[in-house]
Amino acid sequence: MTDKHPYEAYGIRPDGGSFTVEILGHQAEADAIALARHYAELWHSAVDLYRAPFINTGSAPWAADELHFVCRVRSRSAADD
Repeated sequence: MTDKHPYEAYGIRPDGGSFTVEILGHQAEADAIALARHYAELWHSAVDLYRAPFINTGSAPWAADELHFVCRVRSRSAADD
């Protein structure tokens, strides 16, 4: 059985800033990476995937030490730039 954790995806602008947080819910890591790749294609952008302590639907952002960076995925169009 695969452990599931809450994940969030952050779109990354070319200047390094972030936009749009997508809460991916409780996922196995491979499924969360696949969802992050889906959002990268949808947003035509790189996406940073983070494991979060719990699903947070509030407006307060996580503190930097509360998120665990998993990986950065890029859309095909962003990878070609």
